[in-house]
Formats: sequence, structure tokens, C-alpha cells
Amino acid sequence: MNNMNYKSILMPHKCQTAGWWLLLFAMLTWVAKVIVTYLAFDIDVTWYMTKTIHFLLLLSLFFIAFSKEKVEDEMISSLRLK
Repeated sequence: MNNMNYKSILMPHKCQTAGWWLLLFAMLTWVAKVIVTYLAFDIDVTWYMTKTIHFLLLLSLFFIAFSKEKVEDEMISSLRLK
């Protein structure tokens, strides 16, 4: 990595917790969209809602993947380096 400290690019552990909550919210929103679509209510499920759910899913997974663990030990460091 050209002598770059890879730990400096990780987000704090609080971002991982926020990522899990955001993932839960996005999944519940997706389930609600599917239920509304199948029950054929007069609610217009638009292209923007689908893209917003996709964005929330990607953002939450980014937060989960690129945040520090609560306890960063040598095994986690070596896995991240590989």
C-alpha cells in the first residue's frame, strides 16, 4: 500500500452501528414497497423510491464494511491487509 497506514482510512466504530440501523431501515422499506406493490393499492411506487432504497442499501453496507471493529487485534489487521 505504498507505506500508507490503512487504519487511517477506516471510519469510527459508531459508523458501523449506524450502518446496521440504516440497513434495517432500508430492508423494512423494501419489504413495505413489495407489500404495497403486490396488494396493488393506489399508492404509486415510483422509480425514485426504488433508487432511494438501493442507495440506502449501498450506503449502509459501505458503513458496515469500512468502519473499525470495537477491538482491532492483530488477526483483524492481517485480514484487512490481505
